[in-house]
Amino acid sequence: TLTFIAKTEVVKRNIPNVSGFINGREIKTLKPQYNIVIRNNDNIMKFASLISFRQRSRYYTLTKAVIKLIKNRQDVIPIHSLLKRFREENKLFQYELGFSDQQVRQIEKGNYNITRNNLQQIIQLKDLQGTAYEQFKKLAYSDVLWDKIIDIEVQENEEFVYDLTTKVGNFVANNLIMHNCAIAYGGNIPAEGAAKLIRFANRVPLQYQQGACAITKSVMQTSWRGYGLSQSKGSLPQGPLVIIIHIASVWVPFTSESKEAIAHYPEIIKELKLALQEAGRKLGGYIRKRKASEYESKKRSYIEKYIPHIGAALKEILNLKDNQEININEKLKEILERSRK
Repeated sequence: TLTFIAKTEVVKRNIPNVSGFINGREIKTLKPQYNIVIRNNDNIMKFASLISFRQRSRYYTLTKAVIKLIKNRQDVIPIHSLLKRFREENKLFQYELGFSDQQVRQIEKGNYNITRNNLQQIIQLKDLQGTAYEQFKKLAYSDVLWDKIIDIEVQENEEFVYDLTTKVGNFVANNLIMHNCAIAYGGNIPAEGAAKLIRFANRVPLQYQQGACAITKSVMQTSWRGYGLSQSKGSLPQGPLVIIIHIASVWVPFTSESKEAIAHYPEIIKELKLALQEAGRKLGGYIRKRKASEYESKKRSYIEKYIPHIGAALKEILNLKDNQEININEKLKEILERSRK
């Protein structure tokens, strides 16, 4: 039995003494039965998407509950402390907003969100002004949808990030296509192994059939050695690198109906390689500068190591005093600083 009530739990039912009769024969239930009790809209939607039912009557019960949730769902806007500033700027009491005092306090504390319809009713009040009122007008009639953040996950900390977006162009029967290419290098990204490739098509991640995708082929055909990375023939580059490529179009040529890989059209591969090469040149310049800086620091450390010995030798040869030796060491460091710049 499926019931949507107070909380999510499994409730054991008592075994009935008599369940009924079939052809005059008494039927008794010997095993215990259980009720699934589900509360919370998110839990109902999750149950419907992940589990559901095969039995027709239970499936219809669940479907009706989901449809009811979708119809009753309202878009809410987190205005929080902005509501208090709105009241102060317009000298309004809490009851003048059309809510109870407790509701207004909960909204201003961030414990409750207001619906878009209610916000539109609030800004219809007369003689309103102030910065909060101007923001309310934008929020009430904007096309932005607000959603609750479920989880925040810390990703790798990169040293270098470059993002390239191409212009809109024509491709196959004059359909629009554009793509975005981004690379991240260094930081906390693992230095060993192949680069990580993340593929998107119309904002949907492509998680399977990576080897059959035109994006993967474009990355493999790009020569990454010229940009300071090692690469074996016919494989992804090696090193602490993440490559992200996104293709957006009204018609993305997938290899199959599962939409897990993009077909190997020469036009797509050409455009992707051009974007990868542009991003690679930026990355190569950064890697060369970093290597030059590391070599410079290493060379400088060698010279700094011998400055005290030079000062001691000059002191012994010229019979200098201790303060003169210290002065010589400082002068040599200043000369080194100017020359190395």
